[in-house]
Amino acid sequence: MMFGVTLLRHDVARAAAQRIASEPRLVRPEVGGEDDPGTFLPERFFVLQDEVRMRAQAVAASAEKRDDKALAESYGLLVQTCVSCHSVYLKPE
Repeated sequence: MMFGVTLLRHDVARAAAQRIASEPRLVRPEVGGEDDPGTFLPERFFVLQDEVRMRAQAVAASAEKRDDKALAESYGLLVQTCVSCHSVYLKPE
């Protein structure tokens, strides 16, 4: 996606963003579901997971419109969310 955005390959950026937006998500664990793998993840992970989907959709929409300014801004916000999520996952408190 980085190259698609940077080189203004709108079709590449849109396709990559759409793949991210449509990836399967981990569901929040249900109360009493101690065997659920999601119980090992902090709530912040699930908030950021939802944010990634929303921001990837914004990248795809900007690329579809060929709006370079919006594409750059939406991609920057998506990357912020990615880094935040990786930090939560890799460096739990």
